[in-house]
Amino acid sequence: MEQHKHTSDLLNNFITAGMIPIISQATRVPATSSTLIDNIYVNYKNNMDQILTGVLSSDISDHFPVFVFYGKQPKPKNIP
Repeated sequence: MEQHKHTSDLLNNFITAGMIPIISQATRVPATSSTLIDNIYVNYKNNMDQILTGVLSSDISDHFPVFVFYGKQPKPKNIP
């Protein structure tokens, strides 16, 4: 972001509009570099402790899928 003005501008525009990125890991990792190309933004009003995000890495491809779960997670039941 510090080295690429367009990336910085994009992030600043989203933040100004009240949106924050929730994926922060690289989602494409070829042999010589890594980039975050799959962006997901949410508004500030969301309850951030109810958001679970991640990037699934795999040897099948250099482009990894991302996921977002939103909402309260059910508490595990105590099974004797």
